[in-house]
Amino acid sequence: MLDSLDLCNRFIADSRDTAFGAVLRVRELKDRLVGDGVPLRESDAMRVTVDANPLGYSGHELAGLMRERGAECEMSGERYVVLLFSVVQPESNFARTAEILCGIPRKAPITPSEIPVIRPERVMSPREAFLSRRENVPTESAVGRICAGVYSPCPPCVPTVMPGERISVEAAEVMSRYGTKELLAVI
Repeated sequence: MLDSLDLCNRFIADSRDTAFGAVLRVRELKDRLVGDGVPLRESDAMRVTVDANPLGYSGHELAGLMRERGAECEMSGERYVVLLFSVVQPESNFARTAEILCGIPRKAPITPSEIPVIRPERVMSPREAFLSRRENVPTESAVGRICAGVYSPCPPCVPTVMPGERISVEAAEVMSRYGTKELLAVI
């Protein structure tokens, strides 16, 4: 890992113009997208974060539409699509990305759904839960059970429930919403 970082630092030091050129091309892409009405969120210099909901899509739907048109996203969620660019990205990729995003048909905006606040109830220590006898159970059947694993959907990669906590209705809803079909529960 450290060798990779050293190589990246060497590339940036030896190829400053290439690196700065890529940052400039991402900035130009962001400006073009905003000018064409594509809603963006603030992000770092090499990422473009698109708010899909005002375009009428979830982030996952928009990512799928982009994939069908030949562009792969770094990640997508219920609301956002994140595009990550490289300093060695061909110039044509920036124009193609703009064409794809600006060419996707607009629909009625989606109001983002609220994610419930989960108030954990600790029943036993994480160690005790993790080392207990446990079984896989469907998420919708897990309400009231004690969790024996860590469940962190990505994004946002924040644990919904931790070992030793009672699985609430809200926690089961959030996990189902993020695609968790089953989880480990203490027997």
